[in-house]
Amino acid sequence: MESMNQRDSSPRVDETSESFFWLRLVYAGTIFLGLTTGPIILFAPKLARKLVGFPEMLPEQDPVIVGVIGCFWTAAGVISIFGLMQPLKFIVIPLIQMIYKSTWLLFVFLPLLIAGKFPDYGWTIAIGNFIFLMLDIKAMPFRYLLSDSMCTTETTEHRVAEEKPSTIVVGNPQ
Repeated sequence: MESMNQRDSSPRVDETSESFFWLRLVYAGTIFLGLTTGPIILFAPKLARKLVGFPEMLPEQDPVIVGVIGCFWTAAGVISIFGLMQPLKFIVIPLIQMIYKSTWLLFVFLPLLIAGKFPDYGWTIAIGNFIFLMLDIKAMPFRYLLSDSMCTTETTEHRVAEEKPSTIVVGNPQ
């Protein structure tokens, strides 16, 4: 009975509804950027330095660190393909992006900007991170994340099917 009350108190989630438009847009953006930028970083690092640092070129980077970044973006792009189909099941990808972008803006961008040491080549990264952070925040289903539903990936249809009362026959069914 207690689990029934917990289920009733959690918000209903229908992954096919229009409310998931923004979340799917985040996944689509991650697919595009992850599967273009990630492999470019891995296989054409000089081109990546020109593109990411636009209008200038990023300085030479440590190939190990840049390789980790390229692999991460590629992996996020691949996993986001599944996120398009099941947005809540793969919510960890937009959540990680939202956290790393806000952390970067707060602890890298802002201190450098305040100290007057933010390089010109970093503006493309800063503006991109800010725009995509705003999209992440708009798309994030915070109500779902903070509910008991986070522990499951059931959709409304599954819950409705479970909650339909069965017919109970009292007495002799003859």
